[in-house]
Parts: sequence; C-alpha cells; structure tokens
Amino acid sequence: MSAPVSKELDVILRPHIAALQRLLDSPNLNQDEAERYPVMDFIIRSKKPDGVGAYSIPFCGDISSREYAKIARWFSDNIPGAPSQVQKWLGGMPLVHAFTLVVAHRKAGEFKKTRASSEQVIPQTASWL
Repeated sequence: MSAPVSKELDVILRPHIAALQRLLDSPNLNQDEAERYPVMDFIIRSKKPDGVGAYSIPFCGDISSREYAKIARWFSDNIPGAPSQVQKWLGGMPLVHAFTLVVAHRKAGEFKKTRASSEQVIPQTASWL
C-alpha cells in the first residue's frame, strides 16, 4: 500500500486503536455492541454474521477511493497483527468501523445541527443514517 497517511487520519483514528483491534480479534460481537460499533448493526440486520472477511460491506460514507487506501494503510501500519490478517479487515467490519470514525469526526458539527431535537444520536451512529 503506497498511499501516504495524513496527520488528520492519525489524529482521528489513533484514540480508537483498541476498539479497532477488538473488531479485528473478535468477529463474533453481539447485538449489545451495535451501538458502539454501528457496523455490527448492519451485519446483524443483513444476516451475514458468517465471520470477518466472509462478507463485503459496500459502504464507506463519502470516503474517496484515495482516502480508502490511506485509511487501509493506516490500519495496516497501526493495528497489531493487521498486516498478516488483511483478509479479515479489508472490506470488512474492522476497516468499515475506521471509515465510520472518520466520517463521524468530519461531520460531527453537521450531525449536531440536523439532530438538534431531543433525539440523542452519537456521531458514529449518525454516520450510518
């Protein structure tokens, strides 16, 4: 992977290394964790819980193909064990959660404006709406 990673992506994703690691190491998370990991809700609703890498999640928000490559590079460089397990995360739950984090961070202000009612929606969940 040759796409250089931006400082912005590192600032957004670095605080979430443990969560991304958990998604890589524990593909069998349950419905209770769907709020923390909106990608889980998609998988549960799609009835495709047949293992990490055994499905492809077709969503990446408004992430361009160039940014997709940069986020994948960051994931590979920063998540322990990721380089040897590409089949588990590329196009699957762990990387899609990284996209969710980036979209949620970038659009946090927009989400606050559109969800200013009494409804409380966390930005990660809103990025899947």
